[in-house]
Amino acid sequence: MATNYGNNFVAFNNTDAVFSKEYVSEFKAPVIAGDNHDERTFDSVWQYELYNKAVLAGDADAMRFALGRTAKSGLNKLDQKLVDEMNTEQLTAWSQIEDQVLSEGNHAKFSQNSKLRRDLLATNGKELILGDASDKVNGAGIWTNQISDENHGNGQNAYG
Repeated sequence: MATNYGNNFVAFNNTDAVFSKEYVSEFKAPVIAGDNHDERTFDSVWQYELYNKAVLAGDADAMRFALGRTAKSGLNKLDQKLVDEMNTEQLTAWSQIEDQVLSEGNHAKFSQNSKLRRDLLATNGKELILGDASDKVNGAGIWTNQISDENHGNGQNAYG
C-alpha cells in the first residue's frame, strides 16, 4: 500500500507516493553543502539529499553517480557508501544541515510542480507519516497499512 488516508493523517511508504523523498519529480534547487551554492536540477529529494551529502564528503565520483541516477536506481547503496566513508567531522557537519537540505528539497519539489502542490494542499494539514516498520527514526516504526487514526506508530517520523 503506497498511501493510506485517515481522518487525521496521510501515511505513505514507497517511491510511488508523492510525499516520498524517492518520488520522481524534476525540480531545481541550490546546493546547500560546500562553498558553491549553484542551482542544479534534480529528479527527487533523495537524489538532492545524496548529492549534497557527496559534496560535503568531497567525493566527486559520488556526486557524478548521484546526478546520473534516478531515485529508484542505486541511491541506497550510495548513501551507505557515503556514511561508511565520511569521517566524524563530516558526519557532524551533515547532521547540522540534513534537515535544511530535506526542507529545501521538499520546498522546491512541491513549489515547482503544480500537481504535487495540489496533492500536498489537499491533505488539509493532516499529519504526513512515513510508514516504515524498520525505521523508528525517519518513519513511524510500523507499516503504512497498520497506521490508523488511533495508531500513528511509535517512531519519530522525521521524514513525515
